[in-house]
Amino acid sequence: MEIASALRQLLTDVFALYLKTKNFHWHMSGRHFREDHLLLDEHGAQIFAMTDAIAEAGAQDRRCHAPLHQRYLTTPMSARQQ
Repeated sequence: MEIASALRQLLTDVFALYLKTKNFHWHMSGRHFREDHLLLDEHGAQIFAMTDAIAEAGAQDRRCHAPLHQRYLTTPMSARQQ
């Protein structure tokens, strides 16, 4: 898989996670509403901040580092943690 393609997929997934987090944030209810609402707001902000870094990485020419990045992006997380 090409690095740019992998980064586009990662960006798509991270943005979808951001939208889902904000959806939970806006539709909270219950006994711990305030704490959960603030926690999800913070998580949403952190996730959204990741999107810029991922988009920047995809826009740069990283051919000299391609083998390392390509291995990282195409290897399942469970295999990387061993």
